[in-house]
Formats: sequence, structure tokens, C-alpha cells
Amino acid sequence: MELDDALAQVESVGTKEFPAYVMSDLEGGKLFAEASMGFLGDVKYKLDMGRFLTVETKIKDPVLATLGMQLAGWIVDGTMLSGPLRLKVKKPSFIFKQFDFKYEGNLPRIICVEGTATPEQLAKALGAQGIKSARLLYIDPNSHAQLVNVLARACEVALFQIGHKKDLNRFEITQAESKVKIEIPEEGDMSLYLNEMIRLNAQVTLEGDFGGERKFANAVTRTSKYSGKTFSDIVSKAGGIDKISPEAFTVGELKIVDAGKTYAFK
Repeated sequence: MELDDALAQVESVGTKEFPAYVMSDLEGGKLFAEASMGFLGDVKYKLDMGRFLTVETKIKDPVLATLGMQLAGWIVDGTMLSGPLRLKVKKPSFIFKQFDFKYEGNLPRIICVEGTATPEQLAKALGAQGIKSARLLYIDPNSHAQLVNVLARACEVALFQIGHKKDLNRFEITQAESKVKIEIPEEGDMSLYLNEMIRLNAQVTLEGDFGGERKFANAVTRTSKYSGKTFSDIVSKAGGIDKISPEAFTVGELKIVDAGKTYAFK
């Protein structure tokens, strides 16, 4: 479904220059996740028996799509922003010090919003960054949309973790895929649960030219610094999710396809 057609089915709030749309169902989560990657990623989901959800993601130009756009590291008024317009303002700065991202074509004028800042607050903050208009996609943090959105970030988690230890500019990563299956929780902190499911269940495959590099164990939970610890315990000990080490974000399994040869880490 085209973006305009999809948004035509959602009530618009906000302002003329910054119309806002709230995503709250599975299809909305798919749209939010794909938009956050500048539509360089294709997200699919399957719901079984109303309880079991599988989310699969396939991404081209994955470093650009995930670290350049999908990573929710741009904070405005306590609200996390992601999406294509991160490339315009180069936020967060530490990412753009590492990479000189190139995007071909017209940059989608979309901001993906996770938090409580109002469209009016964001319009003021974005205007100060030279952004005069954009579509704001909000996501209901306690909805099924968030299930798809978070699980579609498994490739981002793997690439961020690898980049924490290695210079990703050394590699030419052409494609990324992920698959995560969960049982939908009935209660509890959804953020903690979904991050734990990525740590335990996410299967990620990265394809490209890795120059013979074989040391990727830090990206996999079982062989990481935080092996044997739950995400909830890690967050509790650190005093909040915003205070935990980047090394706590890992995936269940990782496959590296280097020049046609596959190497598995799990």
C-alpha cells in the first residue's frame, strides 16, 4: 500500500505543515517501521492463533536504513525521533561522525515519533533545524503497532552492536534480514519484553563483503558481555533503560554471508 493511501485511512491531527498520524494496529506498525527506514526495508508480519506474532524484515542498504534513519537516537523534548529526516539534520551527531551517508532520490519528509511531545512542540523544534514541513508518524507505545515496530529493529540492533566494536565503513553490507517470533504479552512492560525477545529470539542475516572478518560474537546474546542476564535485570541494575551499556543490545542468532560463504554465531 502506498503511503498516501495508508495515511488517508488514519485521522490526521497536528498542523497543516506538520500533520500527525497515530499508528496503533499491526498494519500501522508495519508502516511506521518501513517509514522509519526511508522505505528501504520491507516488513512482513504473521499472527497465529491471535497470540503468536512473527515479524520478518528485509533491508537493502542496511547501514543507511537502520543507523542512518531507523535508529531512534534524536531526542526532542524527551521524545525519540527517527526516520529519513534524521539525515537532513544529522542527529544524533555521534552516528554522523562515523558515517558519510548517501541517499539517492528525494528524501521522504517523514519523522517517526515515539513519545509525548505534541505536533506543535515538534513543529517549533524541527523548524529551528530548518525543517519547515513533515508528516509526523506517532506510535501508540502500548499497541500492537509497537510490537511490529520494535521487532523490525533486530537488524538495527545487530548492526549497532557490531559498529560498537568495529568500523562498519570497512565492510560493504548490501542486505540484511531478520525474523523474530514472540508470544504477545497480556501485561507488563512491553519495551522490556520486546527487547528481551530480540536478545533471545531474533535471527539476523547480514550479507556483503566483510573482508574476511570473523569476530562478531559480541553481537549475539549468548556470547556477549551480558550473557545469562535478562534485559529487565540489566535495566534495573543500571537504573533505567537510558543508562544501560550499548553492549546490552544483542540478538539471538547472527549469520554473516561474506562473499557467498555463511558463518553462524549463536
